[in-house]
Formats: sequence, structure tokens, C-alpha cells
Amino acid sequence: ALSRAFRSRFVEIHVQDIPESELVQILQIRCRVAPSHAKVMINVMQDLQQRRQGRGNDVFAGKHSFVTPRDLFRWGNRGATSYQELAEIGFMLLGERHRTDDARDT
Repeated sequence: ALSRAFRSRFVEIHVQDIPESELVQILQIRCRVAPSHAKVMINVMQDLQQRRQGRGNDVFAGKHSFVTPRDLFRWGNRGATSYQELAEIGFMLLGERHRTDDARDT
């Protein structure tokens, strides 16, 4: 957490979570993702967030997790054409965030 003195130099904007239906629409329009693919991506994000709640693991820490709407947009912009390709791209994007610096160096 940042000190109050440091934070006072900036404008803080708190944004609520994006509803699922709106997130599906955003993915469809912005990333040109098929509705079925958008729903699968959102289900993955929600599933990982639910798993985090039971473990206390920082990897899936809600808004501060490794799965954010920004990650969904990056995932959607990769242009998957099948469920298999969607799964592989998602695994690579989300897996990369979980890797340690040592693992990246090898």
C-alpha cells in the first residue's frame, strides 16, 4: 500500500466490476470474439477467482489476480478460431504471469 502523502498526488478512481453480460459484449465488439468463446473465457476467469477464495493463494486474488478483464482482452485479441486454440492461447497468457523469473531464464 502506498502512503497517504504519496497517494494525495494522484486522483484515485474506483471502478466496480464489469457485469458478465457487459463483459461478453465488450469482448465480442472490441476483440471480435464469438459469443461462445467470450462466455468460455469469462467462465475461466470466474472459475479461477472462485478457486482462489478457498486457498488464500495470491495467484488468483480477485481484481489483483492473474486473471483480469485486461487479460481477457489480450486473450481475445489473439484470434482463436477453435476451442482448442482458445485453450492453448489462454494457457500461455495466464501461465506466463505465474512463471517466476528463474523459470523465465531457463
